[in-house]
Amino acid sequence: MPTPLARHRSAEPDSTGDRRSAMFDLVRRYVTIALLVLLAALLVEVLFESWVQELFASKTTNPDGTVVTALPDWPKQLKNGLLIALVLLSAAKITIERRWREFWTRADIALVVLAVVMILAGAFGTSGPKLIAEAIFVYLRGAIVFYAVRALHPTWAQIKRVLWIVGAVIGLNVGIAVIQMFTRTAIGPADHTWADLARSTRTTSATSSVWSSSACSRG
Repeated sequence: MPTPLARHRSAEPDSTGDRRSAMFDLVRRYVTIALLVLLAALLVEVLFESWVQELFASKTTNPDGTVVTALPDWPKQLKNGLLIALVLLSAAKITIERRWREFWTRADIALVVLAVVMILAGAFGTSGPKLIAEAIFVYLRGAIVFYAVRALHPTWAQIKRVLWIVGAVIGLNVGIAVIQMFTRTAIGPADHTWADLARSTRTTSATSSVWSSSACSRG
């Protein structure tokens, strides 16, 4: 019959394992939440980036009357920071859950081959290491979101939350664009060249349709 001290010592490894398991689950939960929040933030940033750049741009007028717009760099830097954070969190979640074997499909191998081809093309060309790294980041940043979603492996409830947020932002974007088009207020782009061309095109098309209808009726 074991003594009480022996029973206590035999229970210590189980309690230690339980604490480690609880800590593991807590870290995985926080990483999952952070990954979901970053994905939603990136989608919102992409939808608002052009508006923010235009609203915070500095405009100067040349002597000939041409308006020169200098866009701020911080919205793009914010987007790049979010993408880098997605890479780190995705790698952390995959490592914590030991799921690296899931990311050796044909599509994953094709992306690796594409990156290697880009590196070799730059190395045998005139591009330096910095330019090669920037090119890979720019052309494959869509893959970052693809891997972040795969690492997250979201539930339908999580997908619905993100869709509600993105849908609200899209609706706000549409509302701002409609206000800009009809009121020409200082919301968003201040250069109405393309809007004027579109309006003139629509006006010309409508006038042509009217004249064609009139000619057909007279004929």
